[in-house]
Amino acid sequence: MGFRPAWPSESAAPPIRLVALSANGHEVKAGNETVLFRHEKTFYYKPGLFVRVRDDETTDQIRETLAPAEAYSVTYVGIELALDGFAVESVSNDPSAFAKAVEVVHAVSEKPLILISDEPDVIAAGLEVVDGKGTMVYAA
Repeated sequence: MGFRPAWPSESAAPPIRLVALSANGHEVKAGNETVLFRHEKTFYYKPGLFVRVRDDETTDQIRETLAPAEAYSVTYVGIELALDGFAVESVSNDPSAFAKAVEVVHAVSEKPLILISDEPDVIAAGLEVVDGKGTMVYAA
């Protein structure tokens, strides 16, 4: 009913809570940062790098995208950098096409997945393929 001052713990809390996405020993974390600019302190979690494939691509096209991405890594200042996972986007809004694309990606890689669709039934078809493990849902 009016102004309620934030408790110190609320005002000091990070604006985005920690989100962890993990599958088969691969883990990506985001959030829980309290700095806005790099010079203020440091960021604790590196940004996750995901390669997006679409369900309107053929199985061969998806595999051609996945093979080099899965094998990619580079050493930068003594740190091994690699892609963190794959995102599968539904552009067809067809649950069976989306499930097939998710199945192809899941067969090639054990890394975390992001499933992208505005339609809940399309997302449900993709989640059935991976049993919901190591998967983030976007936009449904």
